[in-house]
Amino acid sequence: SGDDQDAQVTQSGEDNRASVTQEGRDHEAVVQQSGNANTATVTQSGHDNAAVVEQGGHRNRAVIGQSNHDNKSAVRQGGSRNEAYVTQVGHNNRRADVTQDGDDNVAYITQLSSRNEASISQSGDGNLGMVWQSGGDGNEASINQVGNRGYARIIQGGSNNRASQQQGGDDNLSDLYQLGNNNRASSSQGGWYNYAGVAQIGNANRAEVDQGGNNNFASLNQTGSGNRYDVDQSGNNNSIFSDETRMPAFQLGNDNEARIIQSGNDNSLFIQQIGNGNMIMSVQSGSGNVATITQMP
Repeated sequence: SGDDQDAQVTQSGEDNRASVTQEGRDHEAVVQQSGNANTATVTQSGHDNAAVVEQGGHRNRAVIGQSNHDNKSAVRQGGSRNEAYVTQVGHNNRRADVTQDGDDNVAYITQLSSRNEASISQSGDGNLGMVWQSGGDGNEASINQVGNRGYARIIQGGSNNRASQQQGGDDNLSDLYQLGNNNRASSSQGGWYNYAGVAQIGNANRAEVDQGGNNNFASLNQTGSGNRYDVDQSGNNNSIFSDETRMPAFQLGNDNEARIIQSGNDNSLFIQQIGNGNMIMSVQSGSGNVATITQMP
C-alpha cells in the first residue's frame, strides 16, 4: 500500500518463493531467483527504501526488513542452504550487503541507527557472520570469510566506529566489540583454530590483531581513550591474557599502548596496564616462553 512503489520479481528456477510487502511511498524492491527452492522475503515501511535479492543457488533463504527512510540493502546468494537476515530501522543507512557463494553459511546484519554501513561476504562453507550497529551514526563494519566453519561477530554502539574482520583459514573465531566514538578494530586470521577477541569501551581506541599461525589466542580489553593494541601472532599455540585465569589482557586508562609479536610456538604473555601513557613492547620468537607485564600507578 502507499504511493509510487516499485516491486519486481523474476523467477526462472523451480519451487522458489518470493514475498514483497511495501507500505509508505517511493520504495523499490527487486527479487531475482534462478535456482531452486529458494525463499525471499522483503518488507519495507516508511519511504525511499531499496532492497535487492538475487538467488542463484538452491534452498537459500533471504529476509530483509527496512523501516523509516532511505535505507539500502542487498543479498546475493549463489551457493546452497545459505541464510541471510538484514534488519534496518534507522534512516540513511548507506549499505547493508550480504554476499554468499559457499554452502550452509548464515549472515545477520542489524542496524538500528543512521548513516551506517555493513557488509558480509562468505565464500566458504559453514560460516557465521554477524553485525550489530546501534546507538549512534556513521559506523562501518565489514566481514569477509573465505575459509570454512568460521565465526565472526562485530558489535558497535556509538558513532564513527570502524571494524573489519578477514578470515582465510578454517575454524577461526573473531569477536570485536566497540562502545564509544571513533574507535577502530580489525582482525585478520589466515591459519586454523585461532581466536581474536577485542572489547573497546571509550573513544579513539585502536586494536589490530593479525594471526597467521594456528591455535593462537588473543583476548584484549581496553577501557578509556586513546589506547592501542598491535598484535602479530605468526607462530602456533601462542596466547595473550591478563593472567593465568585466562581473563582478557587489559589496558585501563588513557593513551596506553601495547605492541606484541609472537612468532614462536607455545608462548604466553600476560598483560595488565592501569593508568595513562604506559607502553609495552613484547617480542617472543622462541618456544615455551612466559612473560608477565604489569604496569600500574
